[in-house]
Amino acid sequence: MNARQIIHSHGKEMIILLAIEDITDRKISEDSSSERERLTNEYLATFFLITPMCRF
Repeated sequence: MNARQIIHSHGKEMIILLAIEDITDRKISEDSSSERERLTNEYLATFFLITPMCRF
């Protein structure tokens, strides 16, 4: 939410302008990205624990 105080040109009236933005889609996207990153990290950790290191 954003708010701005606006003083009318005559200086007698003060108005407050409020702007509200729906961030539902953004939060869903962020949550999905976090879950994807967690699963990837979990997979990589498991992979490196299970897979023996190759020796040259």
